[in-house]
Amino acid sequence: MKKAYTHTIISAIILTCSTSIFAQETIQKNPPPQDEQSTKIQSGSSCCTKQPSTDCQQNNKTVCCKSEKENGSSGVCQIPDSKENSFSKKWNFGGEARFRYETRNNRDLNSATPDHTAFVGSRVRLNLGFEPNDDLYVFIQPQFSGIWGQGVATVSGSGLVTGGVVNSGGLSDPALNLHQAYANWKISDQFGMLIGRQELQYGDEIVVGPVGFSNIGRSFDSILLRTTSPKNQTDFFYSKLADNDVTGSAFLGESDFAGIYSGSSDIASMDTLDFYSLYLRDRRGGSPTTFNFGTFGLRIKDKIGSFDYRLEGNGQVGQHLGNKMLAYMMDAEIGFTASVKQGLRVGLELNRASGDKSSSTTFTRYHQLFPTLHRWLGYMDLFGRQNIQSGVFHANLKINKQWTASFDLHSFWRVETQDVIYSVMTETPYTGQASPPASGKKHVGEEIDLVVAYNPVDFFALKVMGGMFFPGAYFKSSIGNDVGYFSYIQTTFTF
Repeated sequence: MKKAYTHTIISAIILTCSTSIFAQETIQKNPPPQDEQSTKIQSGSSCCTKQPSTDCQQNNKTVCCKSEKENGSSGVCQIPDSKENSFSKKWNFGGEARFRYETRNNRDLNSATPDHTAFVGSRVRLNLGFEPNDDLYVFIQPQFSGIWGQGVATVSGSGLVTGGVVNSGGLSDPALNLHQAYANWKISDQFGMLIGRQELQYGDEIVVGPVGFSNIGRSFDSILLRTTSPKNQTDFFYSKLADNDVTGSAFLGESDFAGIYSGSSDIASMDTLDFYSLYLRDRRGGSPTTFNFGTFGLRIKDKIGSFDYRLEGNGQVGQHLGNKMLAYMMDAEIGFTASVKQGLRVGLELNRASGDKSSSTTFTRYHQLFPTLHRWLGYMDLFGRQNIQSGVFHANLKINKQWTASFDLHSFWRVETQDVIYSVMTETPYTGQASPPASGKKHVGEEIDLVVAYNPVDFFALKVMGGMFFPGAYFKSSIGNDVGYFSYIQTTFTF
């Protein structure tokens, strides 16, 4: 098994290196995206991120992202040159083609039971934008996402492939989907509306994010009203998640997600100050309503000299299956940047999300909403933000303009011993645990991640990642005591 695993890795590295040699000519394009981030603006930030045609939502104009800072900061937007011809003023085109080989072994932490997976995933997006006048912008983003050697297939966060018929070399192809398709109407200089299928991203994506690492990504069928001022942006949005009021619906009830997110910059001596109020109702399982609650939160982010910090916390109040619901989450980090190479940042992070006590009639487990977990709870995508707490050490080194490296060490623990540990899928326990838990131990385990990124030219990026998970006392007593592995090699072309 290990020999086959090693040969697979070597073959992928040879294939990827040959691809990077092909991409040596320098063409001035938009910089390649960071897969942990999204194709949309961050509330409370100045302007745009990687996908030009998506980011123009911020100013209701055709914009392009000149540069982007690390850890989710926005880039610098450019308004198209007034000397461009009329065609280029009305239309803009772009996109990305991303290919990732990933392999996972021993997810069940038991080497006696083979569970090795390895596959190549493709995600190709084409950005089509049309601006008939200064007040209207229409954006369409077709997306092809597939697994090599599979037909219509889906891939879970654990790497499990649910496949269809073989179509490589055959006479059938999977459907081409629209990841985004919306209209952006600039009603006035301070007020705009976006309606259609669109990504939602706020803050550090702890509560709402598009999961840029995914081969599919997340988008919402929603309507969004936006007010802007020099130091504030406030969004009012409503999204329909599931509708049973249609013929042939598979749902017993409806599901809705709505909220207000207000982000301010350069206020009260802080770089960023955000407030949000979010509402989720989930009745897909019929009566009683599974979830009906509000999330009320605060986010602060600032930099003082060589130090930086961020803090986010929220509380949830409502009902779960007819019972009272009270839950909470917090995530805090402090960092220091030193003059090593082109910048070495080290940081310490603490996070905690409440769990449920089976002895209480009040439901106290945090609902993680729609986050991008990949950035904060480990690149191996093992756990969700429910009944979990962790301490994290971050180190990021910018070696030069082309090379960057990062190292992360996570230590995971349960919050409540009466509750289990959950996977990246909300309300889905990590496979193998007894429910209720048979062990009173809290230590889940440690994860280490190493990522090296290489950007030789503006339109091409190469990223290599390796991760290991070492089970702690709770997992050793309830699941297994062997080490788990995850790695990937990814190439991204942007145009």
